[in-house]
Amino acid sequence: MIAAGALFAGLFAGFSLASESVPPAPYPNSENGPDAARPPASSTIPGTGTFLVGADVKPGLYHSDENASCSWKRTKDATGESDSVIARNVTAGDTYVDLKGGEFFDTSECHAWQLVDRGTARGTIGQG
Repeated sequence: MIAAGALFAGLFAGFSLASESVPPAPYPNSENGPDAARPPASSTIPGTGTFLVGADVKPGLYHSDENASCSWKRTKDATGESDSVIARNVTAGDTYVDLKGGEFFDTSECHAWQLVDRGTARGTIGQG
């Protein structure tokens, strides 16, 4: 009887541990392709990072405000080579940038960027 109880407890404990240790699915993985698990493009861009417009972020006019020193650049690819630069700027205060699908947007030390309606834009727009 004790052996049966130990066997039951062991099975129950093993089941409990197994159900708690299942890792989340990888993102993305080779089975479902690089774009299968990609989240939808965002209309908010963090202040630092490199983003593919159309995949990571939506195309359109973005605004970042109250920056002390904000630098950004739009590039035709992610090589980092100077001949890939479409436009760049280093600015303080409010700034805008017009992002087109298929290009890369690199931003550094800026406040978050928000997608805005073109009718609300005031100041300089970095079109490139």
